[in-house]
Amino acid sequence: ADAAGVQLRFEPPPNAPMVRAGHARLEQVLVNLLHNAIEAVPPGRGEVALTLCCEGGELTLVVRDNGPGIPAEVLPRVTEPFFSTKVGGEGLGLGLSICFEVVQQFGGRLDIRSGPDGGAEIAVVLPLLAENDIREAAE
Repeated sequence: ADAAGVQLRFEPPPNAPMVRAGHARLEQVLVNLLHNAIEAVPPGRGEVALTLCCEGGELTLVVRDNGPGIPAEVLPRVTEPFFSTKVGGEGLGLGLSICFEVVQQFGGRLDIRSGPDGGAEIAVVLPLLAENDIREAAE
């Protein structure tokens, strides 16, 4: 994706808690979500924001863009393998399906929605690592 002119905002909270997830695979999910967001935004006026918050034993990472959003009629299908909204045969339609699968393997979920004023919002929700798990990993 051409990231020229896209404004990226990310303000991570200090001391974010740990989650049970493989570093490389979680990075793959994040790169894919950012790539999709960058491709969706208007050239020269694109905005992509990442937010991170913790509540109720879960960490939520949200990727939000100011693109056209996801049409309601295709929203239920976006995590299906080989489903793509890209025109001209671009893309394989595997990105969100792989993200969905990876996040599920970590015990989490993807929450995907289109904003009321356009733009897409994809939340990666992962369970926090329990205190016992952190101690075991340190030993």
